[in-house]
Amino acid sequence: MLLTNYQKTELVLGTILFAFFYLIYLKLSNSDMNYLDVLWCSFTFFIILLFKFFYIRYNLIQTQNFILN
Repeated sequence: MLLTNYQKTELVLGTILFAFFYLIYLKLSNSDMNYLDVLWCSFTFFIILLFKFFYIRYNLIQTQNFILN
């Protein structure tokens, strides 16, 4: 298992909440609403969180291997 249930939940909810708050920010700042920009930023945020979780998992595995050797 690469991601825990908590990490999957945080990944999905974090991405959805990011898109939601980014839309609110654009609405309140009277900027033009480019939905492709919101989609692109949300996808980038998803990838950043995914790499963060994989990096954390990799370091945990490396630490466990180091302790066992």
